Amino acid sequence: MVPCERTVEDRGSTLDLEIDAKWNGYVVDREAMIKFDGSMSQWMRWGLDNIGNQSLSSNSWWQNLNSYSDSVPSADKHNGRVDDSELLALQGHLTGSATNLRSFMSNGLSLEIEAILGVNPIELGPTEITIDMGGTRAFSADAVTIFIDTSYNYDSMEAERQVLVETFVRSSTEEYWTEIELTAEIRSTLLEDLGAVAADDIEYKHRRWVVLEVLTVDEPELDPELDFRVEYQPSGFALYSVLYGAMMSVLFLSVGIGLAMALTKRRSSVPALVTVVALGCLALVIYVLGMPMPIVFGVSISSILLALPVASYHRRQK
Repeated sequence: MVPCERTVEDRGSTLDLEIDAKWNGYVVDREAMIKFDGSMSQWMRWGLDNIGNQSLSSNSWWQNLNSYSDSVPSADKHNGRVDDSELLALQGHLTGSATNLRSFMSNGLSLEIEAILGVNPIELGPTEITIDMGGTRAFSADAVTIFIDTSYNYDSMEAERQVLVETFVRSSTEEYWTEIELTAEIRSTLLEDLGAVAADDIEYKHRRWVVLEVLTVDEPELDPELDFRVEYQPSGFALYSVLYGAMMSVLFLSVGIGLAMALTKRRSSVPALVTVVALGCLALVIYVLGMPMPIVFGVSISSILLALPVASYHRRQK
């Protein structure tokens, strides 16, 4: 016997959200994987098999799919399993308009789609949504996975704050989600920078690797009631990109080493070189850890400025 819709939905479920984004300076390509099991999976399976059911309660979200009733063969209706025709009906509904997608996520799954995709769904480009029912199409608590593959325009010259991820569980008197795992990542190209990163009540990793810059959030046990936010603000300044930033730092350090060698001719240049190398190592650590590029440049330039007094002092000592 299949429980009623609201009873099924209220029992609590586990959620695994994975966000993978790439930004090339003009367009953000974002893929989101929403995987859930438990009672929410049962609710979704039940609703799909009840497309076109006129006896649904007036507040049932699945009434939104009544217009797709004719696209579902009679043999597929109310047969105790989810059929391809029913999946296609839902996928078509969700890709049909941003309003439909927002409605399903908020009123159906109790999730905020803007927090997951980073922008208002209206701003999205071509979007592909696929649904994987897992190992069984029958009524069960097995995992259901929703894949959203989309993109939106964002020019680095806008220099506006962008959201990687923020609180995506809607406030509710019902505890729909009891366990949540979150993984979110965005990567930039070697000629762009993610800029300043800000986070509220959640940890993140910001790394630069010469050829790309990565911002990552990994929370295997996220509190469903946590109010958090992770955002980044590209500078739009090419010199701050991972490639040019590394090249400029190397240039400053090379000048520092050359200056140290020039000022200590026929004398030991070890003290000046040690100073430059130490500051170079510090600049490298700051660079890799994703700290603001002006700080990286400041440390690199200081290797030149400090090489002068160190070399001069050593010369007087001689």
